[in-house]
Amino acid sequence: TVTPGFGRVLAAAALACAAYAAVIVLLAFMAERGRRRVRREADDLRLRESDLLRQMSDLRSRVDMLSAVREVCLIVNQDVEFRVILEKVLGLTADLLGGRGSAEISIWLRAEDGGPLVARARRTGGEVSFDADDAPVPALALSAFEHGRLITATGDTELEVALPLVADREIFGVLVVRTTLEGDREEKAERAQRAAAHLEEFSKFVALAIKTPDLYTRAVEDSLTKLSTKRH
Repeated sequence: TVTPGFGRVLAAAALACAAYAAVIVLLAFMAERGRRRVRREADDLRLRESDLLRQMSDLRSRVDMLSAVREVCLIVNQDVEFRVILEKVLGLTADLLGGRGSAEISIWLRAEDGGPLVARARRTGGEVSFDADDAPVPALALSAFEHGRLITATGDTELEVALPLVADREIFGVLVVRTTLEGDREEKAERAQRAAAHLEEFSKFVALAIKTPDLYTRAVEDSLTKLSTKRH
C-alpha cells in the first residue's frame, strides 16, 4: 500500500520532471531560433560581402579604363609617328584587359583609296607586327565596319570583340580584340559584358589617337601640292 504522503511526493516529483522537460524544450526552441537567426545574418553578410567585392571589382576596372584613357590622351599630345601610336594603343588595350599575354589585338584600317580593310597592326603574346596586308579580314571586323556598331562573339573560354573606329563621323577602321575568359558561366558572362562596355568607351579615344597623324598631316601639308603650309 502507498501512503498518502508518498503519493504526494510522487506527484510533486512528476510535476517537477514535467516542468524540467518543459524548460528543456523551451531552451531547445530558443536555441534553434537563435541558430536560424545567426544563419540568416551570416547569409546576409555573405551576400553583402559578395556585393561589395563586385563593386570593388567594378571600381577597379573603371580606374584602369580611366588610366588607359589618360595614357591615350598623352599619346595624342606627344606623338605623331603613326607606328608609335599604333604600338602604344595596342599595349594600352592589352593593359585594359588585364595585361594577359594570351590576348590578341589587331587594328584594321580602310585603305587610302577607300578600298577594303587592311591589317595595320597586331599584338599577340606581347609581340607587335605591322602592315600584314595579306591577312584575311575577320568576319566580325567586317560586320562591325558595315553596321557601325560593336559586335561580340562569346565562346566557352573566349571573348571576341570588334569595335568600329570613328572620327569626324566617319568609320575609318576596326579594333578587334580576342581574349580568354576564366571562371564559371556566370563570371564569364559578367566579365565579357564588362570588357565589352569598357572597350566600347575606350575605342572612341583609340580612334582619336590613330587619327592624330592624319590630322597633323592636314595641318602642316597642303593636300594638293604636298608642300608644307605657311603655318608649318
